[in-house]
Amino acid sequence: MLGKMAESEVHTIKEVSVMLDEEQHVLRYWEREFEFLNPLKNEAGNRIYGQKDLAILRELKRLIRTERKTISKK
Repeated sequence: MLGKMAESEVHTIKEVSVMLDEEQHVLRYWEREFEFLNPLKNEAGNRIYGQKDLAILRELKRLIRTERKTISKK
């Protein structure tokens, strides 16, 4: 599942939650709402976020929290 992604390049949902100052349930919600956010899962089924995932999450946070954009299903 992780393929060739180095362990130092990946983070757990708990680590990402702390880095972004967002609750884990919010990260899981964003994952459901945005198809392009699709972190890998390890053998135990836990989410593993790479650098691309972090960049997407940072941009989502900026748009939603700072720019006050809404999530629309149009």
